[in-house]
Amino acid sequence: MILPEDLPKKLFEETKAPEILIPEKPLSLRELEKRYALKVLQETGGNKKKASEILGIDRVTLYRILEKEEL
Repeated sequence: MILPEDLPKKLFEETKAPEILIPEKPLSLRELEKRYALKVLQETGGNKKKASEILGIDRVTLYRILEKEEL
């Protein structure tokens, strides 16, 4: 049996969620998905292949998310 004291202390430290995940008002999962995909795309300099790899989704799925955003 694994006890809490057997785990690394880092697991119990309070962490701050990224700003994108703390909206002022509740968002739908679809809106959160769009915002996060756009953020990752921005951080990859617009490289959709790399963004889709980071997101763990197929490029076609990323294109569909972006089409919803009308980019």
